[in-house]
Amino acid sequence: MTSAVQGISIDQLEVSDAWKKKFELMEEAGIKQTPYFEMLKGDRFKALPLKSRHGIMFNFWALIFGVLYYFAKGMWKKGSVILGVSMLFNAVLSLVAFAIGQELPSVLYWIFTAVFCAQFANGDYYALKTQGEAMWAGVPKFLGNPVVAVLFPVITFVLALSVVMAQVQESQKIYVEPLSCDSISVHDTVKEIARGEVTKSIPANRVSEFEYQLSAVAPLASGGQGEFSCSAQFSLVAGGSTLGVFPITFKVSPQTDGQFYVNVFGL
Repeated sequence: MTSAVQGISIDQLEVSDAWKKKFELMEEAGIKQTPYFEMLKGDRFKALPLKSRHGIMFNFWALIFGVLYYFAKGMWKKGSVILGVSMLFNAVLSLVAFAIGQELPSVLYWIFTAVFCAQFANGDYYALKTQGEAMWAGVPKFLGNPVVAVLFPVITFVLALSVVMAQVQESQKIYVEPLSCDSISVHDTVKEIARGEVTKSIPANRVSEFEYQLSAVAPLASGGQGEFSCSAQFSLVAGGSTLGVFPITFKVSPQTDGQFYVNVFGL
């Protein structure tokens, strides 16, 4: 989206002498004939001294301040789009980090936006001052609408925030297994209690040789506050051979905080 500046030379622009010099170098490199990014790959640009090329293709302050630099220079529509896209990108990174269960390096959340701004700010500022360009060619026209340009980063922020909040809620969920005689957590607790009793009569260096198994688990009775009792066969196994089978009963007492107590009888 452009609003052409008619019949104005670089000398007439209301920019600093440093910017005028930079604009002149861009025109020497062929920015009038080719788009900025294509110009950076052209022979005329490559023929410039290294210092001049660096001054054209890299803006230190845009690297540091990112989209804020765009806003400060009056390129607020482009800055809004960059801000919105960067928030969507960060939301995707956040999803990836959540999916793999690892935190990604924090630099990934800002480096791409910073580098983009650093490399394109000069060309975008030239396009604004010499051509009145407010939005890149090829970008959907509706993004050039002032209202849409303002709302775009707001909408993407809400979407990104929704993603983050969903992840926080998911990570804070407490998965409570319904307690019953067949609950894995109950079985594990019973076997741990049984192990503690059995190991009292086993030398410490042989404890790891034994396995503890439950079978024939069946409900016996239910009580108040969710309590229930079960019967089972407890087997002591070593080297693939069953050394003994003991009939036991155990009582499960749920607590209000999601925990539970188990009492084992018959060992």
